[in-house]
Amino acid sequence: SLHEAIPESRRRLKRDPITSLGMTETAGPHTVAPYDLPADMRGSFGPPIRGMEHRIVDLESRREVAPGERGELLLRGDCLMLGFVKRERHETFERDGWYRTGDLCSFRNGHLFFHGRVDDMIKTAGANVSPQEVEVALSGLPGVAQAFVAGVPDDVRGSIVAAIVVPVAGTNPDADG
Repeated sequence: SLHEAIPESRRRLKRDPITSLGMTETAGPHTVAPYDLPADMRGSFGPPIRGMEHRIVDLESRREVAPGERGELLLRGDCLMLGFVKRERHETFERDGWYRTGDLCSFRNGHLFFHGRVDDMIKTAGANVSPQEVEVALSGLPGVAQAFVAGVPDDVRGSIVAAIVVPVAGTNPDADG
């Protein structure tokens, strides 16, 4: 995984590797993280490149979120495509020209953090749950080698959060810890 590869890259390079986030729709990166990020910025993809604007909006209200809060990443700028073939512009762009990426992100101190895809979110009883966050939490427990999380349809809640946990070889974890 990226989180395992970065420490190895740091060791070999004797500094942080440059990371960036981009997509075909932006003809390459739309953020670039500089070398030697401060410890609290590690894991970020850096600030926006010149000519690109970023905005993060709430999944329901579509209003811009506060710094540090998660929401959908919207992009606008010089390197952004004009649209998709055989699709109407309003299907992928907001009225004011922002492209809806479908990426779940946050900004902290001007740096972009990627948290997964919006369509991976589990909606349960009115709350949005990130499968990736639950997987990371479960994988951090003693005796857990891997965890896989998905939404399961539920008549009352819309979905419920379900997990499959793979124990570390030779252990037998139970629900009580």
